[in-house]
Amino acid sequence: MGTMTRGSLPRLMQEGLAGVFGQSYNEHPQEYNQIFDVMTSTKAYEVMQEIDALSPAVLKDEGAPISYDAFTQSFNPKFVPVTYAKGISCSDELVEDELYGVIARKAKALGFSMTQAKEIFAANVISRAFNTSYTMSGGDALPLCSASHVSGPSGGTYSNKLSVSAALTESSLEDLLIQVRNATDSRGNKIALKAVKLITTPTNQFNAYRITQSVLRSGTAENDINAVKAMGSVPNTFISSYATDSGAWGIKTDCQDGLIFVQRRAVRFEDDNSFNTGAMRYKGSERYAAGWANPRGYFGSDAP
Repeated sequence: MGTMTRGSLPRLMQEGLAGVFGQSYNEHPQEYNQIFDVMTSTKAYEVMQEIDALSPAVLKDEGAPISYDAFTQSFNPKFVPVTYAKGISCSDELVEDELYGVIARKAKALGFSMTQAKEIFAANVISRAFNTSYTMSGGDALPLCSASHVSGPSGGTYSNKLSVSAALTESSLEDLLIQVRNATDSRGNKIALKAVKLITTPTNQFNAYRITQSVLRSGTAENDINAVKAMGSVPNTFISSYATDSGAWGIKTDCQDGLIFVQRRAVRFEDDNSFNTGAMRYKGSERYAAGWANPRGYFGSDAP
């Protein structure tokens, strides 16, 4: 859009308005750092390298030589920060003549816009977790959640996706928690992954809390304990306000280098004016990247 002038906002030049509204609202607390492990960066991009573990030791007969193994490198996910920005341009007559401080509150309005962009960008990683069009640069060319993730040079596959897509229920949550418990590394070794939090959308918020926080089993006439709560299987429940796949849900695990948000540069606000036109220009910009290194950091189910 071009420069805003007094003609763009004529009401702001008129006395007698009871108020001006709609520029910004109360914001949700930061959410991206509840889903991602945040790291700062000073480089054009960040690359991580997966190194396969060793396979289990094997039986050695008396007097026989030992069996040797070797480390191998596999996927190298690449995080390339992008820049998000927003600006406004106002004639200096508009700045001088508007009566309600709308332009003076430009920083708040721009800040709201920048926050929205950042949260949506980050949440898109889990919103697109099952979409084959969205993969990680340097990864295995599969989406975040897949039944056939590649185990690296040693071959084989593994899954971080519920085998049969299911809505969030006590039963489906238990199935996914079992899958987390049975996780293996790239050489097939059993690893001790733990669920950190259940992540879902506002559509599922009440259901999620009933399932995880009820003392007894939710939605049944049985007098059984709620095993998920009693065992502490899911310490936290998080409702993402910005995720768009309302039927999908997932579990963030304590896997090292799973979901990662790279902060290249924090939001910066600047202003200047045009010598020729006198227009005042204000802008905000920020640089970041989001994705995953190890898909074992998130197990999920898409909508059935």
